[in-house]
Amino acid sequence: MKPELVEQIKKMRNDGVATNVIARELGISTWAIFAAMLPEEEARTRRVWNSMKQRCLNPKNTRYSTYGGRGITVCERWKSYNNFVADMGLRPAGLTLERKNNDLGYNPENCVWADWATQYANKRPPTEAWIAGTRKRFVLFRGQKVGIREVAAVAGVAPITIWQRWQSGLRTDDGLLYGRANFTSRPLSKLWPMPDRSERDGLVRSWVALGLPKTAISQLLDISKGTISRILRFSPQERARRTTGGANMRAKTHCPHGHPYSPENTILYRGSRFCRTCKKLETNAREKRTKRYLRESRRAWTKEYLKKKRLARAAVKAMLAGNGTREAKG
Repeated sequence: MKPELVEQIKKMRNDGVATNVIARELGISTWAIFAAMLPEEEARTRRVWNSMKQRCLNPKNTRYSTYGGRGITVCERWKSYNNFVADMGLRPAGLTLERKNNDLGYNPENCVWADWATQYANKRPPTEAWIAGTRKRFVLFRGQKVGIREVAAVAGVAPITIWQRWQSGLRTDDGLLYGRANFTSRPLSKLWPMPDRSERDGLVRSWVALGLPKTAISQLLDISKGTISRILRFSPQERARRTTGGANMRAKTHCPHGHPYSPENTILYRGSRFCRTCKKLETNAREKRTKRYLRESRRAWTKEYLKKKRLARAAVKAMLAGNGTREAKG
């Protein structure tokens, strides 16, 4: 939960707003409000305890078939949160509740706090019926049918990414882990140290001139095809200027107008430096231009208004003079 939302919940609770009103206004559950008022460790522990009970005791839970449906239960003592904390303690950060024996239920003798790697090593092998019933969630990885979540944990990406790679035809181990059919991580480093930027650019130009595909070059030097295109697009002098431009700017001690880049005269924004004095001068000049424009616009509008007013008065006088002449003639 975002810290801003937690602070808003605490403020509303301190102001005496009812829990159901807070849930309706913020669009969250009452359990989320209750968890926001708890310390972080206790909130983590309560989430684990509540999830344990739901997947073992609630037939409507989506994971009931793999827990309560196959005989995994919660001991009577742990149906009380205080007893669960007394036996296990608060949940440490980065650890989850692990059962030593996957065929036994949740009890003090069978449970420990463990990380994801330990849980992955202790998982039970999937049955053929289970694999057949959930075939789309499994891929062939290292010679076995493995769930996409386990492969995602090894690759460090989201499960949907593993499934997209499998669907796109990358069905080798390298394809699932790295998104490439045959991944090679810096093979030239085994022969000699990797070249610096200028030597690398020279290698790219010479290999492209010899007709080597960009895909092979990108795998040999571990660079993207976009980098290869930029190397070929710009000359060596332009590449050097673009590379050293940032260092040259950082080495400058004064702005183009001669003001020093001192701490009190420097504005840092998105990795760039700006002169505070120049910004003030630009702001003042902009304000002066704006005031002058408004003043000139007001003067022109007033001049036009007075001109139309004079013309209207002249038209009225001419009309009155014409009526008086007709009356005199009549």
